Amino acid sequence: MTAPPEFTGDDERDLATLRDAFPHLQIAQASNRWWASRGLTREDPGNALQAGTASGLYAAIMSSSRRPR
Repeated sequence: MTAPPEFTGDDERDLATLRDAFPHLQIAQASNRWWASRGLTREDPGNALQAGTASGLYAAIMSSSRRPR
């Protein structure tokens, strides 16, 4: 098992870290929320995983069926 990436609290750097870790997902951050989905759409936000922190989103992705196999 690989160790989780280090998150710094710098939104731009953490966003890049998540996008590198999960290139098959669309990752977004706004208004202190983080989202991951196979395709983020305004019409279907319920399809996205969300969390209050980058590390929280990482954990949500790793525990979901959307994580890389």
